[in-house]
Amino acid sequence: MQVISDDIIRRAVNGDQDAQFRLYEWCYPHLMSVAMRYYNSGEEAKDIVSISFTKIVLSMSLYQGAAPFDAWVRRICINACIDDYRKKKRQLEHVDQVDDWSRVQVSGGQHVENQAESDMSYEVLLSLIQQLPLMQRQVFNMFAIDGYSHAEISTELQITVGTSKWYLSSARKRLQVLIQTVN
Repeated sequence: MQVISDDIIRRAVNGDQDAQFRLYEWCYPHLMSVAMRYYNSGEEAKDIVSISFTKIVLSMSLYQGAAPFDAWVRRICINACIDDYRKKKRQLEHVDQVDDWSRVQVSGGQHVENQAESDMSYEVLLSLIQQLPLMQRQVFNMFAIDGYSHAEISTELQITVGTSKWYLSSARKRLQVLIQTVN
């Protein structure tokens, strides 16, 4: 993956529109890869990419270089996804229709090995993650992909640690079932 130069970052901070455009071209695939894990719709993902890039440009002067620039960009996008979730949560009467996946059992009690997951293409796995109910998808992405702890997820999504663990467990069970339907 191509690294963005410090010169482009510096020029973008100073308001150089050419540098900001180059930065956008570099950021877009990074931001889109994060957003597509959180949203079913490409349009919603593009909206979050736009919001994220705006936040990046507005806060570039705060970037200290302690973390790699691409990690900093991804973190901004993850936070934008979480903020969007919170906003939608406040707007809806019922945020999540909790499905009772505890009744779903993998046929024959078989365990899906990680090999099945590694044999899957990124696109197939992404489409399976997008089939998860909203809260399961949020928690799964934050924990399994973005590296948040259950305590951090609890704080960010305003749920208990136990609820975070339950959603992760439910998501994993549901993904196992979905993976078997693909194989």
